[in-house]
Amino acid sequence: MESDIKPKPETVSVIMPVYKAQKTLGRAIDSILAQDYPDIEILTVLNGEEDDSPCSRICRSYEKGCVSDAKRIRVFQSDEKGVSAARNLGIENAKGEYIAFLDSDDVMLPGAIGRMVSRMEKDESGLVIAGFERSDKPKDAPRLPYADKVIDVPGEPSEMQRLYIEDFLNMPWNKLYKREYIGDIFPTALSLGEDLRFNLSY
Repeated sequence: MESDIKPKPETVSVIMPVYKAQKTLGRAIDSILAQDYPDIEILTVLNGEEDDSPCSRICRSYEKGCVSDAKRIRVFQSDEKGVSAARNLGIENAKGEYIAFLDSDDVMLPGAIGRMVSRMEKDESGLVIAGFERSDKPKDAPRLPYADKVIDVPGEPSEMQRLYIEDFLNMPWNKLYKREYIGDIFPTALSLGEDLRFNLSY
């Protein structure tokens, strides 16, 4: 007889570097809290922010006000400056099996996390690349990589090249990663191309 008890969903850790984003920070956090996926932790990493800065106060306020076990917020302070250092600190402290990134001036569309997790589990893949929209260019159509496409990276190097040319490998915030597969972290010595290096290494 099969059990009716469903396995607990894996935790998704969403890592958000924060620097002078007080105008957009609340909107970004709210977009994660509004996700319908049942187990999410948000790691906000203050990067170059003082303890009493507006961004720090916003993050601490969310941390104190979030009492749900399903949606948790943790706040960290990065001693090393730079977005790479902030993301690395988030990875180091993430508890989830899955890792996602969101910048503090972006928003995550409704249902995004659930759809990415579902796709990753369905295909048994190690990386999901999602589409995105540019709010600063409202006339642009949403950017979408492939519909229902699974890429065998060693067997299809031309597909990786295509993703690079079409600008889908130069950022981490439209992807879902498996924590266990993250080896090399974001290179802090680089100020340009660090996200591409991380993605190619992954």
